[in-house]
Amino acid sequence: MNQSWYRFGIILGLALSVALTYWSVSDFEFVQYDDPTYVTENTHVLSGVSSDNLLWAATTFKASNWHPITWLSHMVDVELFGVQPGAHHLINLLLHLLNTLLLFDLLHRMTGATWRSAFAAALFGLHPLHVESVAWIAERKDLLCTFFWLLATGAYLQYTRRPDIRRYGSILVFFALALMSKPMAVTFPFTLLLLDYWPLNRFHQQPVRSALRTLVGEKMPLFAMSAISSVVTVAAQHGGGAVASLETIPLSDRLVNALMSYGTYLLKTIWPVDLAIFYPFTGQVPVPALLLAIGLLVAVTVLVINRAAHRPFLPVGWFWYLGTLIPVIGLVQVGGQAMADRYMYIPSIGLFIMVSWGLSALADNRVPTVFLTLSGVALLISSSIMTHQQLQFWTSSETLFSRAIAVTTDNWRVHVNLGSVLESQGRYQEAFDEYQKAGRIRPDRADIFYNMAHAAGAMERWPDAVALYRAALRLDPAFDKAHYNLAKIYVRLEDSGQALDHLQEAVRINPEFVEAYNDLGVLLFNMGKPAEAAAAFQKALSIKPDYFEARSNLHYIGVKP
Repeated sequence: MNQSWYRFGIILGLALSVALTYWSVSDFEFVQYDDPTYVTENTHVLSGVSSDNLLWAATTFKASNWHPITWLSHMVDVELFGVQPGAHHLINLLLHLLNTLLLFDLLHRMTGATWRSAFAAALFGLHPLHVESVAWIAERKDLLCTFFWLLATGAYLQYTRRPDIRRYGSILVFFALALMSKPMAVTFPFTLLLLDYWPLNRFHQQPVRSALRTLVGEKMPLFAMSAISSVVTVAAQHGGGAVASLETIPLSDRLVNALMSYGTYLLKTIWPVDLAIFYPFTGQVPVPALLLAIGLLVAVTVLVINRAAHRPFLPVGWFWYLGTLIPVIGLVQVGGQAMADRYMYIPSIGLFIMVSWGLSALADNRVPTVFLTLSGVALLISSSIMTHQQLQFWTSSETLFSRAIAVTTDNWRVHVNLGSVLESQGRYQEAFDEYQKAGRIRPDRADIFYNMAHAAGAMERWPDAVALYRAALRLDPAFDKAHYNLAKIYVRLEDSGQALDHLQEAVRINPEFVEAYNDLGVLLFNMGKPAEAAAAFQKALSIKPDYFEARSNLHYIGVKP
């Protein structure tokens, strides 16, 4: 009975500490970075759970991923709460809290070490590196993936104690759900082998070669699922244009960035400051920094291998960290980031195991228990405080992007994102300034000049807008929206010839561009060409039959749709 209350007290303490630390997310907004894709501008999600939307979720590669469980989760949120950001944030918090409790339960059941398990789980629940995964609604996939990952690990623990098909089937089901939440779960079978070494000690039950053959063999269905998921994910990311080519980012640059990222993640776990939503990939790494990162990785690897016999938790924690980061370490470069805090949500578990069991080992080496206890409490309190401080930067898109700019350099993408936020608020000059800063960093990006032109047009600075749209088109002659917006400016400037040229080019590049066909029809009618105007309106309606403006314009010129 006392043991049960003891355990209940720890669970209650973990739950309260995580909830109180993160409760402020209930007042946060959606952010204008991925949240529109996942919720606020996604018509399937916004229309809730339906047979059509479930089919879409199961078949779409939107956001360059296949993660139907994540889409379903967002749909359920909309069904229950509408588009209230606070409620969506609280679901993220609930999942993070459950993951913290599941981690404690797993570690405790595997090791029997109550306080070490509680401390590792508390570090997981309170560490500032996890703010991004919890406070960002679009990162629901991190939380769901980890939730099912931990359930699958729990099922595996049951299987190792009483192997049967039913228990193995539950592993497969939970692992499949993890993969369908976020494909980063592909390393799950590898982590089971680590747990087989410690704390489950399954390698010691028979000769090493025989054990390895048996333990790897029993996980072959899991490895097969990982392989299939990897193929699907690479196809989705290639199809979405998210994967950089070797010509864009050479393999040598990727290897350097991977080594630096391993070192940087480790340092940010130890000292989590200057965290940002986006760390730009620059490809420029000082040689001393690279050598330091390599030296650190080699030194820790050698140390944990040397101590494996007496401190088996060290290699397990370390190789958990190294191994689970492989899918997102940048060897297959997805997006323009060098690294991301959210990628540490699962890998950090290995480091927290090393810290928690390592402190206990120090106690065994006659370091005063009181000192270690006070140090552990201080670490948790400081983590909670730093997490609370980091959360304040997530209150709005403006604070989030402003913080990223303050703690990183040459972050053109975040300058663009901040500019977009400011422009949506009608702060056009400030938006223009942010776009201009982005353009100085990346003068080769047509989309940046397009954004500058759009802001200039909003301020009715027509000559500037024309020059900037033309600059965008010099960089990307097939930029249909730049042609379209430039044509609209020429209409304002009463230059029908230029307007006609650019509208015709816009629909040539994008034959599905209904707005351009409609505006082309209006222009042609005003130029005294009603037959050609009618053809343009009818083309717009053939693409989008419910397009009201084109239908209305046809009625206006006396033509039946």
